[in-house]
Amino acid sequence: MIQQHQTTAQNFQPTNQLLLASGGYDNTIRMWNVDKGFCDKLIQGTDNSHVNSLAITPNRELLASAGFQHIRLYDVQSNTNTPLINFDGISK
Repeated sequence: MIQQHQTTAQNFQPTNQLLLASGGYDNTIRMWNVDKGFCDKLIQGTDNSHVNSLAITPNRELLASAGFQHIRLYDVQSNTNTPLINFDGISK
């Protein structure tokens, strides 16, 4: 199933319903329904939104993504691709 998405970051939350998030150089984050084996949700980022790291909160409500000079926080249950919080221009 995840063969459909060349990834650089993954996060897995084992609960009653398994949840897997993947992100990659294609500027997308995909939420996978592990039980059914398909992509449940696609978050399309903007140009240069490569995803290097992902984290899902234990209550499975929020997803944090980090990439080159950005950190974004998403509502997992929302039907929008707009982040709740967007920190652009983050650098060392």
